[in-house]
Amino acid sequence: MEASGADLPKAPETTGAGSVLGRRKRILLLALGAVVLLTAGGLVGAAFVKSPAQVAAEQSPAAPTVLLAAVKKQVVGTTVVLRGSVAGAEDVTATPSPAGSGGPQQAAKPLVTATPKAAGALVNPGDVIVEVSGRPLVALAGDEPAYRDLRPGDSGKDVTELRNALGKLGFSAAGDQAGVFGAATKRAVQAYYQKIGFSAPTTGGASGEDQSVLQASQDAVTQAERHLRDAVDAAQGQPGNAVNDARADLATAQKRLADLTTRTGPIVPLAEVVFLPSFPARITKFDAHVGNPVEAPLVTLSSGQLQVIGRLDPADRAVVQAGAPAEIDSEVSGFHGTGKITAVGEQAQPTAPASGEQGQAQGQAGQASGQPFVPVTVLPDAPLDPGLIGQDVRLTLKFAQTSGPVLAVPSSAVTSSADGRTHVVVVGAGGAQRPVEVRAGKSGGGLVEVEPVAGGLAEGDQVVIGR
Repeated sequence: MEASGADLPKAPETTGAGSVLGRRKRILLLALGAVVLLTAGGLVGAAFVKSPAQVAAEQSPAAPTVLLAAVKKQVVGTTVVLRGSVAGAEDVTATPSPAGSGGPQQAAKPLVTATPKAAGALVNPGDVIVEVSGRPLVALAGDEPAYRDLRPGDSGKDVTELRNALGKLGFSAAGDQAGVFGAATKRAVQAYYQKIGFSAPTTGGASGEDQSVLQASQDAVTQAERHLRDAVDAAQGQPGNAVNDARADLATAQKRLADLTTRTGPIVPLAEVVFLPSFPARITKFDAHVGNPVEAPLVTLSSGQLQVIGRLDPADRAVVQAGAPAEIDSEVSGFHGTGKITAVGEQAQPTAPASGEQGQAQGQAGQASGQPFVPVTVLPDAPLDPGLIGQDVRLTLKFAQTSGPVLAVPSSAVTSSADGRTHVVVVGAGGAQRPVEVRAGKSGGGLVEVEPVAGGLAEGDQVVIGR
């Protein structure tokens, strides 16, 4: 039998709670997506949609910006700051050589045998600075440099200088003729050498030849005296030619003895003394060590009235003039002083700094090797402590300074009109602007001294310096 349609199997239906819930979720997600898209579109559209007022505001010119500065009351002038070092008015060098002491020329090179002083040490009158081949180099007060051995019988300004220097140390040469190295000077020299622990060199040198000659002359005088007595005795009170000859011989021998006595005795060799114009001095260079050969210059001393030598940047040369005031400050010791510029030199190119203290002072002056500079000399208003010699200091140079605090504005605040008048623009509390005519004075450091001609201007007022 054929099966009927009613007997065929039916496909299962998809109705039920699960299928309904899935359809609802899909509908909800589609709705949320639509809302998000509509919201984003509205925001984007709002960004490009402007009101007529906004369009007009954007097309109008921007409000001008005004730069202001306050009126100050202070000293106005140009200030330059640089580094410098304290030094004497001059450097004196000395290289002792025993060959200059009156003795025979030595074949061997002289050696340093003692160093009582070292680099940086202060030196007072009469001090022994160094010993070379067992002989001293001493410092004495005097303006004239030593240029010869000073011997008995010599005369001149250098002898006067020696006598004055010894006199200040308590060794008087009173009794000698002015400017002459006489018997009193010889005694003073001997006493001074004895005090410092050395024997005084003599005109006879190490061999004592002059002393032998002197002794021979003394013997000749004695012999002549005896001949005279013999002649007188032989003449029995009736002088004859023998007596006259003996008297003449005696007079000649006495004169020779007096001349020789005047020219012999202790000396002050050129190799054993250095004259310095003022004390205390300071050793600025001294590299010698005991046992080393003497190399020139052996010792350099800074002497004379202390001053400050500054090293100026050539770019500031045009504003620095002699006579301007200066302030001197030492960060190391806390010293503060004042002075004046006495000289402005020509641009120089320094060599590499020397070793030791002198090189250190050059480095502290703030200039690297090879950098050009202009030397500036500052003379202090009051004498400086010798302890500052060689010390690095700061120099503050001031030019065209006002005598006291004045009204000052930035230079950009001062403008000129067509009629040549100068003015500043003062801005009030509400932003209102008013011009004030002023007379411009001294300037420096970006500021200008101003004096109001018409209209009020006071410290603290705001002036226009730019737009």
